[in-house]
Amino acid sequence: MQREESQISDWWHSKHFVAKVVAVTAIGLCLWDVIFILGLLPRFGLYVMLQANRGLNVGCIVILTFLLYPLKVRSKGDSVPWYDILLLLMGLVPCAYYFFLYGDILEHIAFTETTTTEIVLFFMLAISLFEGGRRLVGWAMPTVAGFFIFHAFFCNLFPGPLYSRPFSLPRLASSFYLSAEGIFGMPVGVASTIVVMFMIFAYFLLFSGGGKFFIDLALSIVGHVRGGPAKAAIVASSLFGTLTGTVSGNVAATGSVTIPLMKSTGYTPEFAGAVEAVASNGGQIMPPVMGAVAFVMAEMTGISYIKICLAAVLPAILYYCGLFAQVDLEALRLGLRGMPREELPSVKEVLKGGWQYLAPLVALIVFLAVFRCTPQRSALYALGVLVAVSMFNKESRMGPYKLIVALEGAGKAMCVVTLTCALSGIIIGSLLTTGVGINLAIGIVDFSGTNLYLLAGVTAITCFILGMGMSSIPIYIMLAVLISPALLMAGVPVIAGHLFVLYFGLVSFITPPVCVAAFVAAGIAQSNPMKTGWTATRLGIVTYIVPFMFIFNPVLVGVGTAAEIASASVTSIAGVLILAMGVVGRMYKDMGRLILAERVLLIASALLMMLPGWVSDIVGGGIAAMVIVWRVTRQRQVANNE
Repeated sequence: MQREESQISDWWHSKHFVAKVVAVTAIGLCLWDVIFILGLLPRFGLYVMLQANRGLNVGCIVILTFLLYPLKVRSKGDSVPWYDILLLLMGLVPCAYYFFLYGDILEHIAFTETTTTEIVLFFMLAISLFEGGRRLVGWAMPTVAGFFIFHAFFCNLFPGPLYSRPFSLPRLASSFYLSAEGIFGMPVGVASTIVVMFMIFAYFLLFSGGGKFFIDLALSIVGHVRGGPAKAAIVASSLFGTLTGTVSGNVAATGSVTIPLMKSTGYTPEFAGAVEAVASNGGQIMPPVMGAVAFVMAEMTGISYIKICLAAVLPAILYYCGLFAQVDLEALRLGLRGMPREELPSVKEVLKGGWQYLAPLVALIVFLAVFRCTPQRSALYALGVLVAVSMFNKESRMGPYKLIVALEGAGKAMCVVTLTCALSGIIIGSLLTTGVGINLAIGIVDFSGTNLYLLAGVTAITCFILGMGMSSIPIYIMLAVLISPALLMAGVPVIAGHLFVLYFGLVSFITPPVCVAAFVAAGIAQSNPMKTGWTATRLGIVTYIVPFMFIFNPVLVGVGTAAEIASASVTSIAGVLILAMGVVGRMYKDMGRLILAERVLLIASALLMMLPGWVSDIVGGGIAAMVIVWRVTRQRQVANNE
């Protein structure tokens, strides 16, 4: 205990005043949200409405954003410049007004127009959020949000589907600022309840040693096989990535171990970085948590969380099958072997020393699927299990110092999510107020006519562009509002349409020119960033194909009979494995490099096997069988001649 107290004292005294403000704000925000979710505030005589709580969360995030992300890099002893303080206050005052006076807002909003003070507060908050968003995620998100504010004020001047009748300034300020459908709408509500709890859970897991446990467990299972370190990176990153909800953070957390390990066994730096980037990106589509996107999707679609997880399972399996297969074939091409077993921990030893990291994950699934608790309460209960079981092991024990540092890290990590969710609220508020959202969907459908292929292509490109530089939850929320209605109007099932926009919103993490995850991985791997990005594009090829497949074949997302789903699962997995052979140019046994014609035929056969219908399955399987038989026969002839 004395050591823990000494660590806390050192941690506190080593911080500059600004760092202390950041730490207190981040820790206080997390503790407040935990108490709020548990419903304990009334016991302290505090009665806070759900909407008002959103104002407090955004206010705290504004403080953290402008103290943690200055316009100019400042040294430890530098004071905060006046313009950062001004922007902080411009965001904090409107949030404080919303939090403390929400009861008064409810009384007058339905009967009288928005006051001049509230209009001014809205513009102050918007400017603060735009600048904070620019610092955190670049120009893309603030630009889109700014356009929709501009459009709302001048929508009567826009042509075609963007036209709408004009609205008064008070009405628009009310929609954006005071209502439950604007800045403090559903996206911020999800961030301040569900996401914050999963972020706290992920950081507690990380600081208790969970990251190392997942890596050791993956190495003990697959480290000895061909390409073992790369396969271990895939397993570890997918497990940890589904919890964190941040692709770049997952790359940094697990990649610092897995990337050097892959390089040491013979993989090129570009390939090692790309494997980690693609594996981490896949965590956002991997049930049961999907980086908390699964819970947001349940809110937006009305589909139960369990059904969403079941629908997302097969596409996620296809994604990782494609990555596993390419890693295996690349190891074959390079002549790599797995790590010696004596250098690897045994599964028994890893589980014996780290079972306490699996217990909270099992508890999380049980609370979600069996007891049907809300996501935030499930994460909170699982967090309690984690803290309790961590006490059984000295290394994993969550003492006071680890608890404080984990809370601080989680609070800081909420900046990107909450701020971009607030900007998403502006977009949603504009679309709902003007009614332009449905017009845009109709316009996209009209442009595509009755051609679902063209519609899917247009929406995929749009999702990719809009998703650049954003985190998974804001990407999904924005695309679900802007793009998915067009797919649904064309007859695409709801779950297929929403998973489609999620997939293509996330591909920007591994696709040049942005490919943020690949750039982070390249920094760790000391590789060329663009080469790493293009390698990641190739390794993640399934993510560009599978969404189209479940648009045309919704059986892949569970829309169909059990027999249809089973049949589609078998043929699509076989198709993905064949696709990997065509992309890499190798078969799973060393038969030399495939020629161009063989590769093209294998890729074509793979695509046919992933299309709906037994005819395409038979044709695709026949083509693949023909190529494989031809290659085996030719290889035997060469061997006999030698």
